[in-house]
Amino acid sequence: MVDGTVVATGIKALLKDGDGKVLLATGTTVPTNGGSKYAKGCIFIDTDAATGSKALYENKGTSSSCIFDAIGDIAAAEITLAEGSILVGNANGVATALDAKTTTRILVGNGTTITSVAISSDATMANTGALTIANGAVTRTKMSTAAASKVVQVNATTIATSAGNNYLYVTVPENGTLAEADFAGVDALATDDTNYITFTITNLTQAGAGTTVMLAASDANTTKATGGTAIVANGRRTLTLTGTGADLAVAKGDRLRINAAVTGTLANAVANPTFCLRFSGTT
Repeated sequence: MVDGTVVATGIKALLKDGDGKVLLATGTTVPTNGGSKYAKGCIFIDTDAATGSKALYENKGTSSSCIFDAIGDIAAAEITLAEGSILVGNANGVATALDAKTTTRILVGNGTTITSVAISSDATMANTGALTIANGAVTRTKMSTAAASKVVQVNATTIATSAGNNYLYVTVPENGTLAEADFAGVDALATDDTNYITFTITNLTQAGAGTTVMLAASDANTTKATGGTAIVANGRRTLTLTGTGADLAVAKGDRLRINAAVTGTLANAVANPTFCLRFSGTT
């Protein structure tokens, strides 16, 4: 029946059903939820809605306890969607269901849409998320480019005070060039022209009989007072490489002999000596 009665402050009933429940109402205040004056499906027009705001509301509750929601608003629980599916927009801008529950598959964008695909080639994935890479699938880049580098650090035995050689051996990891050689020890050692250490590195090659000298044969690689340098406790000492570039080239598997040769009798031993060799790639 047509009506025009005031239902509540700011609300006027325009249409009622046979039970007197409001079917259509208008006003400036949306009805309070829980009321019993409105029929299920009652439409309310908010005449005071701001520009761009929703003005139509529907009673989605019951005639004994109303719940007014803006028409067009959808709650997640109101969408019917198969378990394991998601909504994806199609080419027409319409939401469509995509089955995303297929075991061990992942969602991947292809530049146009989203698809459910299996991981292929050299890797597999369990439905627990565990990824397995096939044996031999990952290869490492050797030092065949100028930007590549390898670092080998080796610890030697204590350099004793008595005269003699203190040999240490390193196997070259990849083809390249010796770019830097560093030394460090726990103990300091003062310079002395009679009692001193001389550092050398010799490339024995893979045959074991090579004689290529890789450090400069000068006092710069000694602890002499004249031309040499003292050892600072735990301090880094960069050894001077040979000026002959070809002598710094190494091949994978070359055997390098490092020597800290003692001349005379040192003032003290140098414990925990460490050598760090840096190899750069070749072009």
